Amino acid sequence: MRFSRFLLIVGVVALVSVFAMSTSFAVSANSEKLTQYKGSFSSNINKKISNIEQVYAFKNNNSKEYYKINIKKNYQNKYKIRSVNVRYAVVDNETHKIRNFLYKNYTGKNKKSLKIDILNKDDTFIDKVTINYFTKGKIKNESFYSYYYTNNFTLVNYLASGKANAKAVQKGDYKITQLGNIPIIKYQNVKIITKSKKYKIKAVKLILTNFKGTKTSYKTFKGYGKNSLKIQLYENIFIRDIKVYYY
Repeated sequence: MRFSRFLLIVGVVALVSVFAMSTSFAVSANSEKLTQYKGSFSSNINKKISNIEQVYAFKNNNSKEYYKINIKKNYQNKYKIRSVNVRYAVVDNETHKIRNFLYKNYTGKNKKSLKIDILNKDDTFIDKVTINYFTKGKIKNESFYSYYYTNNFTLVNYLASGKANAKAVQKGDYKITQLGNIPIIKYQNVKIITKSKKYKIKAVKLILTNFKGTKTSYKTFKGYGKNSLKIQLYENIFIRDIKVYYY
């Protein structure tokens, strides 16, 4: 399935970048668009001996990616992390084909957990991870291919404007297809809080888009003059922008 590896990676990157596709709003004194300033994407990879949490965190123009590897409680007496071998794929940005591989080894020091900081390069992505165990048990190592799983994911975005702050949480899982790793949204929770009691929320408009960004829709929710508003959705659609109207 290596032929679609790059497309699977692009699927996750696109998911994290949904809020970056800004929509233009008409500006008025009684409304404002919230701007994203930080957020994170996380997903769990569940192996027999270990649980691996993949995290991609970003703030303004800076980002980092890392893995948290933890031995499961039932195996902590018999298994320790000896080392982790990571194979990185270097992708040609024009042809989207893998040019070559880079290899990096991380020492586990026979501990129960290990955090690995991933190389932060635009053309370099994790291809395969192998966890080597210090153990007398039968399983000496476990491997997985990055982005090749259907586990649940969580996308968290923090937004702000002159009068309000917001936190948007989107949860879902993946559908693996020949065309790539397609994220499917199952649940969304948005909470908007004004920075002062004098700012009363009249309404909140969500600008929504499909995964490819080719279809746009809108949902408006009444604020009833309150200082906070919580919105929950259960649709397979991404929140692209948030606009708040005030009295």
